[in-house]
Amino acid sequence: MIKTILIYLAIFLFSIGPLLLAISAGAVGKWLGCRVDEGNAHPCNCFGRDIGGLLYACFVMGWLTLLTGPVGVLLAIGYSVWLGWG
Repeated sequence: MIKTILIYLAIFLFSIGPLLLAISAGAVGKWLGCRVDEGNAHPCNCFGRDIGGLLYACFVMGWLTLLTGPVGVLLAIGYSVWLGWG
């Protein structure tokens, strides 16, 4: 039972992981008062280091959800079918 829940949780996190990364990058950028968008990396200082490129990369990673979302749904359906047969 616990193994099944953990597998579904892993599939769920795989599916929405890039979206969570993009939301986190936007929140960190807003918290630091920086501009974060898909157009370009903007300078953003955090403890004396420029993390604008990192925030940009994490924010753009949200587009990967267009791939991982449907794959996660297929994995969940496939695992459910596998559980039903076994």
